[in-house]
Amino acid sequence: DQRNPVAMMNLVDDKVNTLRVLANFSGEYEIIKGLKYKLNFGLDRTNAERRVNQNKQLTYLSNKGEANINNIIANNRLIENYLTYATKINDNNTFNFLLGHSYQNFNGITNNTDVQGFTVEGVKYTDNLQYGNVSSAIVSSSAYERELQSIFGRINYSLKDRYLLTATLRRDGSSRFGANNKYGNFPSAALAWRVMEEDFMQNVAAISNLKVRLGWGITGNQEIPDKISLLSVGTQPDANYYSNGVLLPGITFKRTPNPDIKWESTEQINLGLDFGFLKNRITGAMDFFSK
Repeated sequence: DQRNPVAMMNLVDDKVNTLRVLANFSGEYEIIKGLKYKLNFGLDRTNAERRVNQNKQLTYLSNKGEANINNIIANNRLIENYLTYATKINDNNTFNFLLGHSYQNFNGITNNTDVQGFTVEGVKYTDNLQYGNVSSAIVSSSAYERELQSIFGRINYSLKDRYLLTATLRRDGSSRFGANNKYGNFPSAALAWRVMEEDFMQNVAAISNLKVRLGWGITGNQEIPDKISLLSVGTQPDANYYSNGVLLPGITFKRTPNPDIKWESTEQINLGLDFGFLKNRITGAMDFFSK
């Protein structure tokens, strides 16, 4: 077998060097009593290089030895701003408010060099590309950048610590979508009843926790390829043409623009029950949902 494991181990050298930097910063300041501002900043930067040498003795190579060098630089930056306010009107009514904004930027570049046709012995191909058939070398590169931006708010209300209400609204924007639909609105709401806090449950010793939940919400999905809403042109065999007897590559549309591509939305309603018995030695939850 021309791809036997001994040959692959002895005649292939495949190494990746990666430098990754992770940084996070967070700070909070109380403006007035109950009103706080919080800042989060994060950075994730990766610089990786992969160097692959395949010896010319490998019989599955049609053009003798092969060297491949691939470089990737990727950046992920995140900044978040929060305003929170907590207030207690009286012993029975408590409110918590949150208003926030987040911005995230992804960008990166890649480049690849592939050279075949090495005939020399005793050298590492990736360190000596000039000894290969450089006239047929394949060189490519690419770059990407995308952005996410969100404005969101949330209200939490508690009545007697028994009846709980949560309502949220997000407006999310993504550069992946068409010019007409970059932003989407995603609301949600949830109600909860702590049955265990009711007076009629105080003498039920066997039950230590009982809570009923009802929730509804819409979430968004932006996992589509970058630039898919934009015009794309390129070379294609059926677009080639002759000029003065010379065949030249022709440029044609490979993808037409679509400014109406928008967020995928998923709606879900949920009914749940949390329970605990024997001082919470036995606990569990049941959920019924439609999505």
